[in-house]
Amino acid sequence: MDHHFVPQFYLRGFCDPDIPEGQEPWIWVADFKERQIERRAPKNVGKAANYYAFPGVEAAGGEPPETILSKIESVSAPAVRRIIASENGKLEEQDRADLLFFMAVFVIRVPFFRHLVENFASNFAKTLMQVSANDPEYFTHSVREALKGKQDLTPDEIEDLRQWVLDQSKYTIRTSPSLSMLMGFESMLDTIYPIFDQMKWAVVSASEELRFITGDSPVTWIDPTLPAPFCYGLEARHIEVTFPVSPNVLFLGTWEGSDISIKANDPMVREFNTRRAFFADRYVYATSQTGAREALEVRTSRK
Repeated sequence: MDHHFVPQFYLRGFCDPDIPEGQEPWIWVADFKERQIERRAPKNVGKAANYYAFPGVEAAGGEPPETILSKIESVSAPAVRRIIASENGKLEEQDRADLLFFMAVFVIRVPFFRHLVENFASNFAKTLMQVSANDPEYFTHSVREALKGKQDLTPDEIEDLRQWVLDQSKYTIRTSPSLSMLMGFESMLDTIYPIFDQMKWAVVSASEELRFITGDSPVTWIDPTLPAPFCYGLEARHIEVTFPVSPNVLFLGTWEGSDISIKANDPMVREFNTRRAFFADRYVYATSQTGAREALEVRTSRK
């Protein structure tokens, strides 16, 4: 079963406005892996097979992630529509809270974040195994403790196992996909949303020819005054969090700004679109073929 990591209601806001009458709405998709652009219906993008399928959670009586996310989306969608329709960029307190919570969830539900968590956990586990294998006495003790009452290996068998562990090319460690979701929800509740709630949020409107694009990692942040990797700390003084709410409206979070409405010129829109292309895991979604092509060119030029 396919699950959407980018909600359909959100994607529909980025459909091409010039679709002929009678045809199904589409958005323009830039695929960075295949280096191609195509137009597709919102229901056919931003998804993956069994992306939120965790049978163990349901078997234990827990609520499936897909159900939890659907409830969050049903609350967030009206807030998104109201900010798009707002003339002064002001949000009621509840709309602000709902939108920020939706953004925090967006951070942890997309492939970029989940891959990051799962790769980190896998590499960390492999490092621990390597450290253990580098100490023969400790490794032998660990193996015997792990197999106590189950299997008794000879010293030669343990040494063969140790040598196998030391050769990283012989094995790969994969973590359970549920790990990234569990850690993600914990990070979202304990860290990301509370930080978002403390920040100042400006509503940025595209005022000239260009329009905002979005992608499979719509909520991102960067401190443009610092070099990598120091520019990604969410609490950094000059950090800028961006979220394109629609092709015409973008939410901008800062520590030193204010809750105001800003009219963005084309250079500003282009800068925010560049960030969207840079942080995308694989896909960018645009209202026009030109927007998708420019994102592809940006990403290709930075490789």
